[in-house]
Amino acid sequence: MSVMMAWGDFQFSMSTTQYQRLKTSSSWRWGQYDRYGRKPGKQYQGPGSDSKTFDIAIYPQSSSDLEIIDNIKSIGNQGKPQRLIAGALKRVNGQAKGSGLDLGLWVLEKLDTDEGEFLDNGVPLEIKGTITISDYGDDEIK
Repeated sequence: MSVMMAWGDFQFSMSTTQYQRLKTSSSWRWGQYDRYGRKPGKQYQGPGSDSKTFDIAIYPQSSSDLEIIDNIKSIGNQGKPQRLIAGALKRVNGQAKGSGLDLGLWVLEKLDTDEGEFLDNGVPLEIKGTITISDYGDDEIK
């Protein structure tokens, strides 16, 4: 199985939970202070947290596929940052080898799901949604 990206023990792949779109946001923090008779001033305070939003699609083929959303919730409920590894290819001796790029620790911010196309017993044939994670932040001062 080829892994697109892994967040802790959770893996995005074409055969389980695939993401169809990945949006990355970056921000910068600016403190604001009032000035008499002038517009407020700004002071740069450093980078903000990056966030990633995955548009996901699950097409359940087994009962374990129906547990994927609960597994994501379980990771979020642990309240612990998870390591994010991006799938990548490296060339080694002229051959493409799978490897991963360590993107650091990330936390679950939000999970939205939308189920559709149901069987007569209420089981969805399609589960779509978004997962938003954000950078946990470095504890080291650089």
